[in-house]
Amino acid sequence: MVVASYSKQKKEVSAKDVEFVTGSDPYYLIAEGGSVDTSKWDVAPHLAFVKLAVDDPIEVRKFMLKYGAWYSAETEGDRTKVTQAELAKKQSLLRMAWQRVDPKKADESEQAFEIRRKQEAGQKQDARQEIAHQGTNGFSAPVLMTGFGGKTKGGARKADPYVLMTAGSLWAVICVLSMRTFWATRNGYCVNPNCPNGRYFLRLRKNQQVCGARECVSYAQTEYTMKWWKSAGKPQYRGQKPRRDSKKGGSK
Repeated sequence: MVVASYSKQKKEVSAKDVEFVTGSDPYYLIAEGGSVDTSKWDVAPHLAFVKLAVDDPIEVRKFMLKYGAWYSAETEGDRTKVTQAELAKKQSLLRMAWQRVDPKKADESEQAFEIRRKQEAGQKQDARQEIAHQGTNGFSAPVLMTGFGGKTKGGARKADPYVLMTAGSLWAVICVLSMRTFWATRNGYCVNPNCPNGRYFLRLRKNQQVCGARECVSYAQTEYTMKWWKSAGKPQYRGQKPRRDSKKGGSK
């Protein structure tokens, strides 16, 4: 699927200016204009949003200026009004759908871990269904188009059909891209609790457990070494035979 058009009621939705207004319910006033330059998206918008510091006006302003105006039905004058609480609510939903269950803690019983795992799995499933619903409602009806891509054996370009969709908001784009990531199981949640990248990342392979930051790779290596030491290294050091997988013939 190619999201080939991103507009609100046939208007471009780039954020020309973003003003933060403080108060009991802080909000942003967004002046729209120009076109969204997707070539500047070095990070996918759904990954950028799930890691965004939504309580930091400076970071939110940078996000909107880069990825486009966050559409809301509420306006103030000729500018769109978006509350900080709304952004936090959407991000909470996305994070619930994205993250994986943390491994069993040292002081956590097997029963407590199983209860937590089932509870978080149910919450994640509910969040994904809601994101799929909001993403679907945020787009116009898809239109099958015929573009050009690839080449025939003779060297001529061949027709390559694609889907043209118009997004009504940046949030709709984030929802659709997130669901594509979930279906491809590329949503990564770093095992390092102190991950400098906020723990959220896009996996390059399905069994990738860390985001790739040096600290996280070191953390994973340490955890693996400790696990090996407890199961094999320590018994060997004490002159005992290491435990082996029964499927491989067991200990000799």
